[in-house]
Amino acid sequence: MARPWFRWAPFPVRLIIGLYLAYIGFQIVFNPTVQANTVYVLTALGIPMASMVVFGVGAIPLLAGIALVLGLWVKVAAWLVIFSVGAHVVFALARGGF
Repeated sequence: MARPWFRWAPFPVRLIIGLYLAYIGFQIVFNPTVQANTVYVLTALGIPMASMVVFGVGAIPLLAGIALVLGLWVKVAAWLVIFSVGAHVVFALARGGF
C-alpha cells in the first residue's frame, strides 16, 4: 500500500509548473508589449496569421497552468502544452533552426 504522502508528492510540481505557465500565458494574452514580441517571433517562425494565433499561444499555457494548479484535467493540460511547444519546435526547425 502506498504511503499517504505519495498522494501529495505531485502537488508541489503541479503548483510550481502551473503557476509558471499561468504567469507566462497571462503575460502573452494581456501585456501588449509581450504580445507584440510574441507576434514578432511567430511571424519570424513563419506561422500564418500570427496576430490571431498569439491569443491561442497565450491561452494554452494560461488555461493549462490554471488547470494544473487546481488539479483539473491534468493530462489534457499537459498534452496541450506539449502540443504547443512541439508545434513551435517543428516550425522553428522548418525555418532553419532557432
